[in-house]
Amino acid sequence: MNTNAIENPDGGIDNGLLAEIVHELNLAHRNVSAYPKGHPVVSRSCEKVTELFDRLLSSRREITFGVAKETLLFGADSLALLNPMVKGVARILFYHGIALITFRKGLSPREIEAFNGILALKRERVAAEGGIEQLMLHAGIEHLRISRIRYD
Repeated sequence: MNTNAIENPDGGIDNGLLAEIVHELNLAHRNVSAYPKGHPVVSRSCEKVTELFDRLLSSRREITFGVAKETLLFGADSLALLNPMVKGVARILFYHGIALITFRKGLSPREIEAFNGILALKRERVAAEGGIEQLMLHAGIEHLRISRIRYD
């Protein structure tokens, strides 16, 4: 597995941009967990994430990452060496049983904030409220899709 270069069949993916996105996703998650809803720090952080995804998705409709316990995967490549924050993002997604995460063109700061709010909840609470998919539907998250880990 080549962990130094991430490539897309349609062309290349900018490693620096991917590293920056993962870094900002991690910060957005921390900010959403630490500050009240609507706080300017949260708003700016979520806006930064969507601006980066706008750049990444300028030539494609969506991008999907696999989730392992401590890394994100793009195709057959691990993003672990691109950014140490990959581990933090991967762990929280894995904790919630997410196997794949797809970001689609049109992703909004509100969706990033809502999704991170869901990720800040304990698994038991997420389950009690109908599961992560139900919470995402209720939050109006349309430009972010997940596929759950299937243990069967």
